[in-house]
Amino acid sequence: MHHLKPCIEDEANVIVPVGWRAEYTLGRKLAQEWDTIPIFGIPTQRDAQVVRLIGYSVHAGRDDYLAHVRAITPHPQKVFVVHGEERHTLSFAMKLTTAFPNMEMEVPRTDSRYDM
Repeated sequence: MHHLKPCIEDEANVIVPVGWRAEYTLGRKLAQEWDTIPIFGIPTQRDAQVVRLIGYSVHAGRDDYLAHVRAITPHPQKVFVVHGEERHTLSFAMKLTTAFPNMEMEVPRTDSRYDM
């Protein structure tokens, strides 16, 4: 947001959100071309143009994450699944549980705390 704030009000700028954006996020609001975007809680006029690139991703997909966990030796005893909207996160945790039945899966809720 620090980089976006000085650019979003200038019509000479183009903002290019890449990849999928979760609902209720700043990225989703930009992709939906909201006229006013909250930045640091302050409604900010968006005069910059928004161009969406379809088909690009900024992170690995489900199969890539699964392959990554498979490649870790020894396998972790516990995995926290924290990326994505709740239904996708829960679904991926179930896929991991199927692939690694002895591994503990945790999908933290908002404001959860865990001691290390």
